[in-house]
Amino acid sequence: EVNLFHESPEREKLIAEHLISHGASEVLGVEEEFAARIPEIHSDRRKVDERGIKAADVVLVPLEDGDRTEALKELGKTVIAIDLNPMSRTAQAADITIVDNIVRAFPLMISKARELSENSSKELDKLIENFDNQANLSETLKFMLSRLEKLSIR
Repeated sequence: EVNLFHESPEREKLIAEHLISHGASEVLGVEEEFAARIPEIHSDRRKVDERGIKAADVVLVPLEDGDRTEALKELGKTVIAIDLNPMSRTAQAADITIVDNIVRAFPLMISKARELSENSSKELDKLIENFDNQANLSETLKFMLSRLEKLSIR
């Protein structure tokens, strides 16, 4: 789904064309007839596609957006966030936080998805059940602290 903070039909169309030219079979968010609103979001990001984010069980928030993440959680959606700051509202509110740069995270996510596609449904369910985002964020902060300590010694 093309979903922009500063939207314009021209930008949405260009992004959709780019995605299709790179293999996307369908791109949502560009047809006004399917436009919906999430009332819990008060910014321009409240516009969504009724067949996409509005209907989704899981939503990826690829950049820090605390209001959006919190609103999506209120709607009962599972939120996966990519954020550089493990202490941001987005990172804290998400169900799964990937602390990384989006350009680096996407190829790693694709690689991991391919690797996990070999697992059974039971194994995948166990991974989900055992994931603890607060523990994930805690480990991330510990790693960052350790890295900063090493850098401060230089």
